[in-house]
Amino acid sequence: MAQTPDQQLGTAQQGAYAPRQNAPIAAQGGVAAAAARAESERKKKRRRAVVIVIILLLLALVGGAAAYSVMNQPEDLYDTSALEGIAPNKSAAEIQAELNRVVDESMFDISIASVIAFTDDGKEGTAYIENVPGNHYDLQVSIVPEGQTDPIYESKLLAPGNYIEKISIDPPLDTGNHKAIAHFKALDTESHEQIGAVDAEVVLAVGTVEAEGGDE
Repeated sequence: MAQTPDQQLGTAQQGAYAPRQNAPIAAQGGVAAAAARAESERKKKRRRAVVIVIILLLLALVGGAAAYSVMNQPEDLYDTSALEGIAPNKSAAEIQAELNRVVDESMFDISIASVIAFTDDGKEGTAYIENVPGNHYDLQVSIVPEGQTDPIYESKLLAPGNYIEKISIDPPLDTGNHKAIAHFKALDTESHEQIGAVDAEVVLAVGTVEAEGGDE
């Protein structure tokens, strides 16, 4: 059909403006995509931030637990006066026999001088408290004079293959011979739970004979 000039102009104008009508739509689509990408990045950042916070909290909890464990561990669990080896009050044959001996796990051996000779002031004595190499447990020793309830000496843990030569007591003893009980406790080397206990009679000699006692 033939068109008038006005109709032709209207058609041309419509054709000319058609792309302009589409341009805002395309722009809106681009803005929406950019907004979606920005929102996606924000979500990723939030997730990363949450993960970092969780990791930091876990690290804080682990660090706090480790610090708590360290702070609640007994200080100087093992006796710092202990010496490694076998007590020197034994003969060469006794030392060799001790090295060759293996103690049954259901038992433990104790060793202490039967007469502990103290200095004249009654403060320090030579006890030779020993945890023999064949034992499977740590030992802890306390000494209580006869007729008393409180110990005048308490060791810390003594590992197998170690001994304590000198002990200091408090209060000091008067001159003379004093009967006492050496109380040995056997403890698990890892959990430090008590496994068993045994007593030995000893004499605390203050300012009397400087004799070496035998072993119990």
